[in-house]
Order: sequence, then C-alpha cells, then structure tokens
Amino acid sequence: MAKRKSASMENFTGAQCFSEIASALLGRKIVDVRYLSDDEMEARSDEHARWQARPPVLVLDDGTLVVAVRDNEKNDGGTLELCRPDGVADLPISLH
Repeated sequence: MAKRKSASMENFTGAQCFSEIASALLGRKIVDVRYLSDDEMEARSDEHARWQARPPVLVLDDGTLVVAVRDNEKNDGGTLELCRPDGVADLPISLH
C-alpha cells in the first residue's frame, strides 16, 4: 500500500478544519466497522514512528475511512467513544 498523503491544513483555522470534516461526513452512511488492517497500519507509520495501537475504523459508503487517532498529530491509533442517550459506552479499545 502506498504512503498516504495528508491534505495540508496548515493555513486553516480550527473552525475551517471542522467544517471540512463535517461536510465529508454529513449524509454518508457507515457500511462497515472494523479494525485497521496491517497494510493500513504500515501506511500510517513512518521511519521515525510505527503505530502500535490498532484503532477501530468506520468505513463510509464513498470509501472514506474514519480512523480513531490518539491525538491531533496522529501519533498512534486511538479509541472511539459511543455516547448514547442512556449513558456512555466505549467502542472496543484499540488492539495492541
């Protein structure tokens, strides 16, 4: 799998970044929920750091992947939190 190229958000404000992400999600349907594959893990690693935590992924109907990351620098996989009207339940913790 080829290395993933990130869109540069350097000149965007937080609100602009949120708006960009929201527009990519609105109206989409989740068609699969799974963990990141070995190839996808490799594509998110670089020569300085290798992802250790295998995060959950939401696959949207247009092929977009929503990947849980540890922080805004995407240093490793993270977890998702499921907030239900009757309480809070975490999605399964990242696999290590």
